[in-house]
Amino acid sequence: MIINTTTIDSFKNLYPFRLDTFQLQALDILLKGQSVMVTAPTGSGKTVIAEFAVHHALSLQKRVLYTTPLKALSNQKYRDFHEQYGDLVGLLTGDVSINPDSALVVMTTEILRNMLYQNLYRLHEVLYIIIDECHHVANENCKKILNDQIPFRLGLSATPENETDLTANNVLFDFFKEITPDEYGLSDAIRDGILNPYNYYPIISDLNKDEVKAFELILREILEAKIANDSTRLAQLYTQRDEFVDQAKTKLPLLQKLLTKIEDRKHLIVYCSGNSQLEDVAKIMKIYAIKFGIITANESTKDRKTMLEQFRKGYIQVLLSILILDEGIDIPAVKTAFILKSSARTRQSVQRRGRCLRLLRDDQGKVIQKNVSIYDFLVIPQEVSADKRITEINDELVNGEIMRIREFLSLAKNKKDAEQIINERRNIFN
Repeated sequence: MIINTTTIDSFKNLYPFRLDTFQLQALDILLKGQSVMVTAPTGSGKTVIAEFAVHHALSLQKRVLYTTPLKALSNQKYRDFHEQYGDLVGLLTGDVSINPDSALVVMTTEILRNMLYQNLYRLHEVLYIIIDECHHVANENCKKILNDQIPFRLGLSATPENETDLTANNVLFDFFKEITPDEYGLSDAIRDGILNPYNYYPIISDLNKDEVKAFELILREILEAKIANDSTRLAQLYTQRDEFVDQAKTKLPLLQKLLTKIEDRKHLIVYCSGNSQLEDVAKIMKIYAIKFGIITANESTKDRKTMLEQFRKGYIQVLLSILILDEGIDIPAVKTAFILKSSARTRQSVQRRGRCLRLLRDDQGKVIQKNVSIYDFLVIPQEVSADKRITEINDELVNGEIMRIREFLSLAKNKKDAEQIINERRNIFN
């Protein structure tokens, strides 16, 4: 590969802020003709490295493929790159095809997978393939992508490791060869000023009486699946259990109470669990005459862009979200987060925090200070059953939640106060 020694310097001049060490390390790896996976936390600046790969390839009149796992994310990336490079950018998402032979083509991971299966792409013309949220390609449906015919590969993921699939981890790491930065997590990013510090407030509730009865039945089915050693059924039941707890009705009155206590409701995001809960939260927002927007996978790119801009400017005070914000949609204006959908998985919890902790910059690139508060609505089911075996099954959920909460509060500015709330298992309103 031809290396232009001035490439990095010319690229750095495009930004009003100084590039961080891990970003420069990644650029150096790419210029050496090597593939790399960048694993810095959400919000720390992985996208800058992808922008360098595009800048470098186009300066050599080579092509770039940029993939994401979601149509919504691909649409956003297409819009971002189109603002800079115009008609040099194309988009392929299955239902949309714009300039498919352009120098930079943004596409979904599924489109790339199908192209590789059918040998439809001229890979000799491509300098880089950029795989955003690359942890998604380490599953059975996408493993065709992970092969050596791919040219220089750039992977981006705040959470590359899958706690439940060590084989997928090995495949992913082998594919990208180089990984940077080494052991750089949220704590490092907060320490270095790449992400905002935050306060953490666990809001603990229990199930109501009707929910306890239904929940006990789910736990009993889990017990039976364990006895039968039915792993498929067990996985389904664990998902059912988690969704049941996420959508507990006891969370909504606490949300209402919290809304009355928060003085500044602007730049608030609410992570919801499913459409039903989102609709309930929307009703609450209407009761308090709070201007809100909704981000799912259903709104158009134009509507989402308008909504995010109105949120940034404060015309929309609150964003309600389902799942999609776990994957790459940028909202640096967020100052407050309500998490109604908890996740025992480190991957999702890291991504949600990073989404809230992104630095907010003005038009000159100067950081605008913001105080970030994360309110975590969680259910700790207590007296579920007199059956000791059922209690032990319930303790699996409780212990998982406590571990996740402790991980959240380990980096919080108000760690001592939050720990006291957890240890006493009380509500912040008490």
